[in-house]
Amino acid sequence: MQTPSRFTGHTTGVWFEKLARPYWTFADAGAEVDIAAIRRAAVPIDPRSQKPLGENDANVERFLRSKAAMAKIGATLPVEAVAWQKCDATFLPGGHGTMWDLPGSAALANLAGKAFDGDCVIAAVCPVNEHQNG
Repeated sequence: MQTPSRFTGHTTGVWFEKLARPYWTFADAGAEVDIAAIRRAAVPIDPRSQKPLGENDANVERFLRSKAAMAKIGATLPVEAVAWQKCDATFLPGGHGTMWDLPGSAALANLAGKAFDGDCVIAAVCPVNEHQNG
C-alpha cells in the first residue's frame, strides 16, 4: 500500500490511528488479532499519520512501543493465507493507500466474500478524516 496518489503525489499507506485504535480495542477485549496485507510485506504507514515518538495519539504510541504489534506489521500474513473460517471479524483500516490498493485486490474480495457468506463480521473505517489533508 505505498501507491503514490495520482492526485496528491504523496506516498500513502494505512492511516496509523485507523489501524492502532481497532487493534487495541480488539486485543484488549481478548481477541487474537492477525494483520494481513495484499502483498506479503511490512504494512506501510502513511508518513503523514505518524509523528515523532511521544507526540502521537495514545493508541499509536502504544502500538509503536509494543514489540508484538510492531512485529505484526513488519511481517504480515498474505491475504490468501487468512483462514476466514476461524475469523470472527475482518476489519479494513483506512488511509489513502487503502483507497488505491484494496479495491483492485481479487484476493481481498475473495476473502471478504467468503467471510461474509460465513457470517463473519466485515467492518471498515472511512479512509479520510480531518487529519488527512491532500
